[in-house]
Amino acid sequence: MSEVIDKKRERGNCSHGVQEKECLKKEREDRGNRARIVRALTGLKMADFAKKAGVSRGTLIGWENGKGGGLTESGARKITVASEDLNVFCNPLWIMHGVGKHPHLQDKSYQPDISQGGFYRDQAESVQDIKGGQYFEIPDSVNKEIESFKKLYPEAVFMQLADEAMQPLFAHGDMVGGSFLYGENIKKAVNKECIVKTKNNELLCRYLISRTSSGFCALGCLNFSIKTQPIILTDIEIIAAAPIVWIRRFL
Repeated sequence: MSEVIDKKRERGNCSHGVQEKECLKKEREDRGNRARIVRALTGLKMADFAKKAGVSRGTLIGWENGKGGGLTESGARKITVASEDLNVFCNPLWIMHGVGKHPHLQDKSYQPDISQGGFYRDQAESVQDIKGGQYFEIPDSVNKEIESFKKLYPEAVFMQLADEAMQPLFAHGDMVGGSFLYGENIKKAVNKECIVKTKNNELLCRYLISRTSSGFCALGCLNFSIKTQPIILTDIEIIAAAPIVWIRRFL
């Protein structure tokens, strides 16, 4: 069911005057970007990972760049098998549609939290709530993922959520990440959950509702019951927006 919902949502984000061909191209590129993230976590170069997956380097390049027909479900399964042999675990459904368990490095201090769709629960006793200025300690395995992501995306940004504004999708304390878009490219982040940087260099995690040609945006919370934050912020000037593609949960 979540796969169907995700497909409808992807198509819904492309319905405002954008041709179906462009929409399909974007979906191929998104699949390729997720495949690239998985490979980056393995630490292998393209040729080495292609050999591990049993495909040619040219095929892998086509998958990651969204060329031709883009990544197929069969290809996603090959990537999953190859990455698991390298201690990186991922879900083919996440690679294809961005839903389900996110890719992660194996770590004995982690156990899958199935009830939360595959996010990870840190078992360390030193983990604290970030309310009141405290924070969740980030395990070494997650720091390694972050460093791998930064090598792949120079404009990578990460933040830990300090409130419940984005529930039920993201929870207070979640660590989220993405790669900043600037200038006119910010419009690609409209209708997505993002980390945004305001003109005052403040980072916010919000749903990017709209953006005007002059750069002013409307931002929204997903949690309509929150009392400590405005549900919608209007006329916010932002200088960058990063659609969220990476999340870790610490409970």
